[in-house]
Amino acid sequence: MSLSNEHSDWLKRGTQRTAVARVLRKPMTASEICAAAREFAPRLQLRDVWFLMRQMAERGLARPLNRVAGRIALPAPTPPDMRVRIRRFRSD
Repeated sequence: MSLSNEHSDWLKRGTQRTAVARVLRKPMTASEICAAAREFAPRLQLRDVWFLMRQMAERGLARPLNRVAGRIALPAPTPPDMRVRIRRFRSD
C-alpha cells in the first residue's frame, strides 16, 4: 500500500488529524495518543481520537492491534518512497 497525495492532503486538512498523525509512532492506546496529541491540538478529546483512528484504519494509515475493542493503534507500514514525505510532514 502506498500513501497517495489524497492521504497526505487528508491528514493535513485538520489540526486534530495532524496532531494524531504526528504522535503515532509506536503502538499506543487511545488515551496515550490523546495525551501526546494535546500538545499540538489542545481541544482534542478521547472521542475524537477514537473517531480519527477508525478513519485512519479505513484508509490504511493505521491498524488496531486488538481486534475485539480496537483500542491499541499501530502506524501502518509505510513504503520507502513515502517515508521522506512523512518526515517532512511531521517536521519535528
